[in-house]
Order: sequence, then structure tokens, then C-alpha cells
Amino acid sequence: MEEILSKLKHNSKLKSYHPEQGYVYLKNILERISDLKKALSPQEFLNITLENKSFFENSEEIIDRYFSQTISKKKLSEFKNIIGELKNINFVKTKKRTGFKSIKESIILSLNEAIQRSIKSQKTKYL
Repeated sequence: MEEILSKLKHNSKLKSYHPEQGYVYLKNILERISDLKKALSPQEFLNITLENKSFFENSEEIIDRYFSQTISKKKLSEFKNIIGELKNINFVKTKKRTGFKSIKESIILSLNEAIQRSIKSQKTKYL
């Protein structure tokens, strides 16, 4: 794992290094990997990875369209449309997992909350 961290770009936060303790996030990374191994089989992990990759490939154009420009208060109402567009994306779906939301569900929930907060407060900082 240290070899992987050493090859990251110099500005990567995961590459943070303490002269006496080594890589700052190494312990946390190893713990998360251990958690994943306990929670998922290799096939389940592969399925999730493929599903997420498919969703990202199919949602990139939509997300870029909304977030590539400066977000202004005048455009906040337009952001309601992104939720519907993301919900309509067809992507590779694997066997349903209990206890795990798809990345699509997580992004839509998070983005919907941010949009609602932005509209209510008339501030774009949540987006």
C-alpha cells in the first residue's frame, strides 16, 4: 500500500507524509479495505464497481452541463431538472444488495438536498 501511496501525485491528500509516522492516512486506508473485505465478496465488490462506472459514464455529460458554469441564484430553479435527468439514466445494474445504496441513489439524494437548501436560502454555496 505504501508503494501505491508513493506513486500518487504530489498534491494528493492521501499522500500526506509525517517524517516519524509515515503516511498519515495509511492506517485508515487499510482499515477501510478490511471493512470492505468483511462486508462484500470480491464478486459483489466487482459488481458495485462496474455499476458505478456505468453510471458515471452515463451521467458525466449531464453533470458537466449543470456544473461547468458558474452557479448563480438566477439559475437555481434550473437545478431541479438535473434530478429527473439523473433518475432517467439507464446503466448496468447488478444484483440488488441489502444495506447498500447505489451511487446513483446516493448522488441523487445528496444533490436533491443541496438543491433544496440552495433554493430555500437563495445561496449557491450548497451546490
